Amino acid sequence: MTAGRIAVVDVGLGNIHSLLACLRRLAGAAQVELVADAAALADAACVVLPGDGAFSACVAEIDARPGLREALADAAQSKPFLAICVGLQLLYEGSEEGAGAGLGLLPGTVRRFPARPGAKIPLMGWLDVELDAEHPCCAGLRPAERFYFLHSYHAPADGDGIVMRAEHTAPFAAAVARGQLLATQFHPEKSARAGVRLRRTGSKRWPGAWRPCGKPVDFL
Repeated sequence: MTAGRIAVVDVGLGNIHSLLACLRRLAGAAQVELVADAAALADAACVVLPGDGAFSACVAEIDARPGLREALADAAQSKPFLAICVGLQLLYEGSEEGAGAGLGLLPGTVRRFPARPGAKIPLMGWLDVELDAEHPCCAGLRPAERFYFLHSYHAPADGDGIVMRAEHTAPFAAAVARGQLLATQFHPEKSARAGVRLRRTGSKRWPGAWRPCGKPVDFL
């Protein structure tokens, strides 16, 4: 991979074409590469870990590729790193969805939404999100934004680094930020105007500046 490019990690599951199209439109097609091995992450300027599918299947794919687990953990702590949906859940220690350990970068276990009369699981649609107005990644967002979610399992609602929260049949972390790591349970690329506002905030205010191409990049 050429230095300065955005590496989108392909774990062989789900449909990530909309995310790739969004990133290529914003950063330029030549700046975005779909990668599947550890070596490709070493010289990437930014890393995106999308998630679409089951937690245990994603873990199995990661562990089947030599060094990928360690490379992901290193990248998440050393360079701009965006995790989306199951990508966020993979940062935790484990999940009720199935066997296999997560990356363990965030404490806690991902759990299934409890059943509630009239509430559909999986959650599929738009929810209001409560923001930590003091955090830079929330600057420029409205007090009650609505983002698009699609998931049956959720991360803990309490803990360090949670900058957005939402609630379905239980409260949960909608976004977590640590250093140059940003992980969202929602899909920014499918969240219409709220996703655009988050993208603008990320490109202008996020620590690390998201500058893989030598200029501000709308990473989200």
